[in-house]
Amino acid sequence: MTILDALSGSKLVEFGRCLNLVWIWFAKEDRIYCLHSQCLLRVFHKETMIASSNDVFVCKDESNEEWDWSESPGESLFDDEVRNAVLPCLPLCVTGVEQSKWNDLTILLENGYWIEIRIISLSEGESWRFFERGNYQAMTYVVYGKEKEIDGFEDVR
Repeated sequence: MTILDALSGSKLVEFGRCLNLVWIWFAKEDRIYCLHSQCLLRVFHKETMIASSNDVFVCKDESNEEWDWSESPGESLFDDEVRNAVLPCLPLCVTGVEQSKWNDLTILLENGYWIEIRIISLSEGESWRFFERGNYQAMTYVVYGKEKEIDGFEDVR
């Protein structure tokens, strides 16, 4: 099974973050698949960007000069975007998945929504990870810039 197979036909059921790691859960049959991203992640609806992971570092209250993104969970512009524009629409069915030769990922969702994950570094740091919850050791797909590590999933190419 590839990650494209695992995502196809699933439902996006949870969306959030911990510090600068964005996490997304997909449900399919009796399984939960998790996608963790530490690179650029954007959510679109009908040609409009409604959330960007870069906004984790921006305070939703522009007048708050003392704000620290790492000490104020739920107070970033990204948190506000997700709370108001993404979470009310869940669950959303996955209608298509594309992975580029550069390991960028596009997840097409029903009702004109889609998620883009873009690799922005060639470094060895982790960019994104996909795994089956509860089966973490056996089913993992990790992208490090231009490299990837696959355990339990087949490669897309």
